[in-house]
Amino acid sequence: MLCASLCFSFMATSCDKKDEKPAATEQEGCVGGDPAPDYDFTVSRGEVFSIELISAPGAGMRWEWKNKADVTCVDTIGVEEVPLIEERRGGEVIEKWNFKGLEKENCTLLFEYINARDKSVIERKEFLIRVKE
Repeated sequence: MLCASLCFSFMATSCDKKDEKPAATEQEGCVGGDPAPDYDFTVSRGEVFSIELISAPGAGMRWEWKNKADVTCVDTIGVEEVPLIEERRGGEVIEKWNFKGLEKENCTLLFEYINARDKSVIERKEFLIRVKE
């Protein structure tokens, strides 16, 4: 089985291009010459986007959203599992986490790749989200 760090991927299905960086302004907390943050996703309020993470649930490993209680700019509207290879059961899947922009603000989503057998953390991923009007 491939290491989780080699299998990680994410993709936005409906958002601004990742390569476009927002302009630095004092209103967004970029003061004193600090560079604007490099957002993983920039979405509008009400806009839906997805984060795709590869996991191996058959081997007892899954992604968990760890800071859900602290995040107010987005909320999940569902998680889907899509097999990487259709004919193979129990193999790796894409966990497609679907989110909706709620509040105009910036937030960070923290995910941990967990081994369900011993509850150990295999990997952590953070996504910086900007929700605009």
